[in-house]
Amino acid sequence: MQFISILVGFMPILISKGQTVKIFSEREKQNSPLNYSDSQAKNEIYLADRDAQEHVRQVGTKIEYYELDTKNSIVDPLYNEPIQRKFSKAYIMYVYVSWPNPEFMVREDGVHTVYSGSIWMARREAEVVGLESPRPGDVVRFWDIPFFNNQAANGRDIDGAGLFFDVIEVKDDGHLYDTPYFVGFKIDLRRRTEFGPERKLGEL
Repeated sequence: MQFISILVGFMPILISKGQTVKIFSEREKQNSPLNYSDSQAKNEIYLADRDAQEHVRQVGTKIEYYELDTKNSIVDPLYNEPIQRKFSKAYIMYVYVSWPNPEFMVREDGVHTVYSGSIWMARREAEVVGLESPRPGDVVRFWDIPFFNNQAANGRDIDGAGLFFDVIEVKDDGHLYDTPYFVGFKIDLRRRTEFGPERKLGEL
């Protein structure tokens, strides 16, 4: 009879040639992350949430997030768009910030700049601060230092000026094993100098 030597846990064992070998027991199969039950999914998402939030808090950027209050905003009855917006107080949280690339446009009324960028937000970070859900129409501010506040105001002395951005698109991101469970949001931002998003905030 021929035997084949294999390693299991660094210990060689001999099996007969042609013998069926069970690499995983039934219990090990059930505990596999590729075959988890709902209770196991909760464990997996807990670990992934913890890692995502911890990492973004270590290396991320502090931002102010203003949520559009759709319930108390006045909405146009025809176009279903807010015509008088109400926003929440600033939610302070940490996210990854992608540098907003400026695009300069020369027009008859002067030079205008459009900044396009994005942030990545851990879903758990949003839940901890009480943010309901990021959505288009919200406003984000980051890099609250004199240099960028002055740049946002084009060198003018404007109270409350800063790098504020409109939320253009929100996508869920970081799905676990192609499941509905995800750990973050990828948020696309835009700032137009001729109509800074801070003007929409008004009196908070």
